[in-house]
Amino acid sequence: MVMSFRVSDLQMLLGFVGRSKSGLKHELVTRALQLVQFDCSPELFKKIKEIYETRYAKISEPGQPPQQQPLPPPPPPQHRPPSETLSIHSSYDRNSAVTRTGLSTTPNIDYPSLYGKYLNGLGRLPVKPMKPEVRLVKLPFYTLLDELLKPTELVPQNNEKLQESPCVFALTPRQVELIRNSR
Repeated sequence: MVMSFRVSDLQMLLGFVGRSKSGLKHELVTRALQLVQFDCSPELFKKIKEIYETRYAKISEPGQPPQQQPLPPPPPPQHRPPSETLSIHSSYDRNSAVTRTGLSTTPNIDYPSLYGKYLNGLGRLPVKPMKPEVRLVKLPFYTLLDELLKPTELVPQNNEKLQESPCVFALTPRQVELIRNSR
């Protein structure tokens, strides 16, 4: 379903989960596919289904009932061993919300053959990077006396311009003395 979304639909989906909505279509599709793969939740699948249904309800002819809407053609079947397939299992009652959702993936999925031009030759989706340890560079105009809090990266966690992070720490008597003497 996500593969058939327009840019505006992808932006709506990414905005729903608080991700960046800017970029080219193939970048938005990649982010949306990563959401489905890594951050699957019933709310996310419900939103995808809602966007899909609103998109194809608009396309259908005025005299045509919504149950007989034309669906886009499914992608050609891929012949792969079971260990390399991405499967989303969903069983639901047509009159209620999704009751059971599961996602099973393996890291050896060949994304270009599954998703074609949308990944623009990226090969595989990038692995979630582990946060590197942040270290301060030693410079001649300051002396590091002690470390109260570990340094953190300055990458924004959301779309807000101002980012605050409260910190609480207790000073040892030695640290109090160092601060007092450093004036």
